[in-house]
Amino acid sequence: MEIIQALTWDSDFFQLRIGKIDELSKLQSITAAEINSFDLIYIEQTAQNLDTFLENQTNFNITYTDIKTIYRKQLLRNVTSVDKQIAVYPFATTNDALINLSIQAGAFSRFKLDPNFGATSYKNLYRQWIENAVQKVSADIVLVYGDIQYPKGFITLVFKENLAKVGLIAVDQQHQNEGIGKALMEAAEYFAIKNNFTTLEIITQTENKNACAFYQRVGCQEISILYTHHHWKKHANTI
Repeated sequence: MEIIQALTWDSDFFQLRIGKIDELSKLQSITAAEINSFDLIYIEQTAQNLDTFLENQTNFNITYTDIKTIYRKQLLRNVTSVDKQIAVYPFATTNDALINLSIQAGAFSRFKLDPNFGATSYKNLYRQWIENAVQKVSADIVLVYGDIQYPKGFITLVFKENLAKVGLIAVDQQHQNEGIGKALMEAAEYFAIKNNFTTLEIITQTENKNACAFYQRVGCQEISILYTHHHWKKHANTI
């Protein structure tokens, strides 16, 4: 079993050799040669033992740590309709408004906040994310609020592993505090229930206090915290 999982999609997209370690116990047997075969390694952990990890690691060059909160909501089948302003996005190609919204959704992304990534990396990533979503590569449903060509907000849903998962959600900065986010979440619940899912999951950056407060207001419960450390090969160029 490989200790570092090679991430083909990430590697191809960023043009770097990227891998992931998702169990801290694996670090005990990893070699410097294995580490150095990657330009960037994501090290994921759910337990809050960050200090112990940092104190005992010598082969890693950790330059950034992302912290996410995982929320879930049990669906009670009490959402029987959606806001009339919400529609299923019907096209397999995106538009400038959706792309702009998706970039806004990445404001707290680790790909934006880690200085080792170039300034445009996260924008390219979120543009690709929404393109994959409307093509149903990374989402089963894309819902938009308002005009389909010029939506004020959107949300994507993927049905996976007995969960309905929110991939991206964004409301245009000019239309905040108009109830759009709540309407989108209710629509996500409606379509999750319609497809026989009883649990909705959404993950957001813990630093995004407004988003965390919003998910709590709409009935989501915190399940766990996920840490993702970025190890960069010391001579790897930033992108």
